[in-house]
Amino acid sequence: MPPLSVPTSAALSPSLLIPSTDPAIPRILSKLSRPALISLTLDWLDDRNQPLSAPYLASADDSSDDLHAGDFYPPHSSLEDLREFYTDLQSTRGTRTALLDRLLTGDYRHGLTLYQLAMADTLILQTHPTSQKWSAYALTPSHPSAPPIPRFHPPTFLKALQRALPPDIKAHYNLDRPPGLPLLLLRVMLLDTPYATTPSLSGAKVVYVAFPDASPHIFLSAASSPPTTGTATTANENTARDLRRTLIACLPTALSRPRARYTLASTNLSARSLEAMIALRGGGRTGKAQGGWGGYALSGRKAGDTPLESVAPVLREVVGGTNRNVAGEVGKLVGGGEKDGKEEEGEEVDLLHEVPEGRGKGMKRPLDPGAETAKRRRLIAQARFGDVPSAPLELVDVRIEDPFPGEKEGGWCPSVRVVFRGSDVFKGVRGLVERGVVEGEKMPGWMTGEGGVSGGVVKGGRVGG
Repeated sequence: MPPLSVPTSAALSPSLLIPSTDPAIPRILSKLSRPALISLTLDWLDDRNQPLSAPYLASADDSSDDLHAGDFYPPHSSLEDLREFYTDLQSTRGTRTALLDRLLTGDYRHGLTLYQLAMADTLILQTHPTSQKWSAYALTPSHPSAPPIPRFHPPTFLKALQRALPPDIKAHYNLDRPPGLPLLLLRVMLLDTPYATTPSLSGAKVVYVAFPDASPHIFLSAASSPPTTGTATTANENTARDLRRTLIACLPTALSRPRARYTLASTNLSARSLEAMIALRGGGRTGKAQGGWGGYALSGRKAGDTPLESVAPVLREVVGGTNRNVAGEVGKLVGGGEKDGKEEEGEEVDLLHEVPEGRGKGMKRPLDPGAETAKRRRLIAQARFGDVPSAPLELVDVRIEDPFPGEKEGGWCPSVRVVFRGSDVFKGVRGLVERGVVEGEKMPGWMTGEGGVSGGVVKGGRVGG
């Protein structure tokens, strides 16, 4: 007689055992390499994880000759022996298929818990950092008295999120802090068939929610599910989108508290790298200083060199004037003195457009015009894109709605759509500027990544939502 399914509003327990014969388990584990799979198994065999990831071991009362006589992978008698066996596998050669077969038909023949599957998915995300597509959402307080960043307490947040989800959706939560990233990662596995009597991953959808440190933004991944073929693929994709929309609708409720309500809004930013999302919407100084403005976010700048410093205007003028005087003295030393009759005091000289002609002073060979042109292009690219490395965006899709040249405001506007694709779009545009393909001086600011978005509408030379 199959076990009874009792309705409950609680989250799925991390100790829930999924049979090893479930087809989704080998599909998940096969995404890992053999060394990563051995490392994951050793984490499962750690003493701290034994309540949720205990392997199948031979008990002292079993007769190994009778019970495991025909077993291809006889169980080990102790946890220390099994841990030593997998440690020795790190220095031997073998195939991933054989290792998976041993895990699922030998040491974990009884199945894997939801906690073990969450550990496997987290390791896959670390070893394949571009396997997920992330979207940034902004948290906006509904009242000015509310703090700009909500107070985040993981246990309280998970309980509130579980209460906000519909009762016919069951979820499993796992929190992790990836090494080297200033964020907290929440893995949410959603099941839209909670009344099945046998635990299965056939209807499971996984969504990752990243909470960057000291930032009023959160990052959500696209919902993923086991791949299928035919008509079932479209149905699974639609179900995954619906579950993701449900989760997005419940997140502001879970983050809110009395007299501090928040709303969630899209920021038109998507990327496949969490590093890029942190650089553009994280808690660092580069979030609002992209392109040429990135130089102001660098540390070590002198007073008066950046308008972002909290220095009194009078002091800024004095310090800035001192820096200009020092620069002028250096220019005199380099140029061999003042240029009589050409420059007046306070007049700025455009050194970027000044290309020497003929021979330079003290030079034995003439200057190469091509080298000077290439140097000028590099200087223009450095001025437009700055010194801060660009956040790698793989896709930038904008629609230009500026009126046609010669038309008045509100006149005829052509339908123009520009799409850039590549491993790092703005780095590629910078390379085009340095090669002279794109004119850097007249290039609009959104092509340098100043907007910090991967899509939007361009009006008046600026990109918006």
